[in-house]
Amino acid sequence: MAKTNPFGIFDPQTYKVKKTKINDSYYAFILLRSEFDDLSLLTKLFHKTQYLLKKSPLDLTVHYEYNNYSFAVYRENETLLDHYLLMFKNKASENADIQWIGFDKKALFKIKRKKNQRKMPQLTLLLDDDSDSQDQDNDCRLIQETEKWEENKQLLNRQTIAFEGRIDFVIPINIFTYEHFMPFFQHMKLFSEINYQLIDASEFENFEEVYYQLECYSDNMMAEENRLKNEKLDNLK
Repeated sequence: MAKTNPFGIFDPQTYKVKKTKINDSYYAFILLRSEFDDLSLLTKLFHKTQYLLKKSPLDLTVHYEYNNYSFAVYRENETLLDHYLLMFKNKASENADIQWIGFDKKALFKIKRKKNQRKMPQLTLLLDDDSDSQDQDNDCRLIQETEKWEENKQLLNRQTIAFEGRIDFVIPINIFTYEHFMPFFQHMKLFSEINYQLIDASEFENFEEVYYQLECYSDNMMAEENRLKNEKLDNLK
């Protein structure tokens, strides 16, 4: 699978393509409602799935209409060292009535529940010295991954229960890394105390803003973790 950043942007040296805009068909979100408290949820998920999510050293900060809201984040980075499985708490720490993502006016970013017609990815090929066959191989591989991605999203949709209103956690997934975490998603159906559903990125009123928030958070989190590591090394000197 192609090398990407934590939220799935291709390294142009790998696929020889560039994106003219964010392709929302590559992204989706798992909305989770749980009867467990945070610690019990993380513990039970670990015992059932062997995926250990830990509290991130950095919260997600969202600037919205002259206010800043922060949302706690849990992350797993053992499966893919350079790519995180992120689970965002959906209640703002400053105001528990505010959701980061939701269906009603309490949500900073709303789900519109309107399916967009699916299209195959549109790519702009760069002109270089590579052969046409190499470009065709890259296109073919991407189409195969897209088909597999859609099949797995359908599988998750069959296992989920649609709900609106309260959303306790949000887990972003994407076409580039989801396969590594499919066992985790599928194990969630074993809990009667957990309801979850998959929402395509195309169902958001403004997915691009959510996307850039996630990308900014990833950059800030890695910078913070590098700072903490350097701090520990300095303390050992």
